[in-house]
Amino acid sequence: MNSFFVYLNRYLARRKGFYLFLFTLLVAALAYVASGLRIEENLNAIIPEDQRITRISEVFDKSQLADQIIFMLSMEDSTKADPEQ
Repeated sequence: MNSFFVYLNRYLARRKGFYLFLFTLLVAALAYVASGLRIEENLNAIIPEDQRITRISEVFDKSQLADQIIFMLSMEDSTKADPEQ
């Protein structure tokens, strides 16, 4: 595996134009993925809406938990075989 990276380094060192193209393509792909991120400021947005949960939502609004940053990752495609992934 180590020789692969040595070969790749030598290959790209000789072809600087191709290296810049790959770098630009990588930055563009990362920017595209980053543009899909959505920042949600309301903690209650992750809680399902239900009459029974209304009180819990009010407690969350008034607690210090609302001042913390919470990350929630989920797949958009729910047809995947392994939903735990």
